[in-house]
Amino acid sequence: MSLGSTLLDIVKRNKGAIIFFSVIGLSIGIWSIYVRANDDGIIEGLVVDQHGRGVANAIVLLQKKGYDILDEPIVTTADEYGYFIYEDVAMLEFVIGAEREGYITPEGRISYHRYFLKHNFELPEPLLLIKEVAQ
Repeated sequence: MSLGSTLLDIVKRNKGAIIFFSVIGLSIGIWSIYVRANDDGIIEGLVVDQHGRGVANAIVLLQKKGYDILDEPIVTTADEYGYFIYEDVAMLEFVIGAEREGYITPEGRISYHRYFLKHNFELPEPLLLIKEVAQ
């Protein structure tokens, strides 16, 4: 029996295992590419009012989530369209909220979880502020 036919017999007997480990290897490779392309630590989103309009100059507070939230928040300010961005943030779980004078924060701070430490993350929903009614 030649080496070629011996290898062919091994492949035939272990085809399922070879396919399984090939799929696992390919999955790990694709995940590694995804992580490298999305690991800038960006957290971004919008702050809007009850009508869906961006709230300019809203203060956005970001804190690492843990058993006790004792860390000082990382603070940024939304632009004139209500857009904000944090860069190079290394935290898996965090809470985020917005505030501005003359507005109420109905939801308080919202909790999120990222897939990996510096996963780029866009908030799935805008942070909501409701304009206070003067009495």
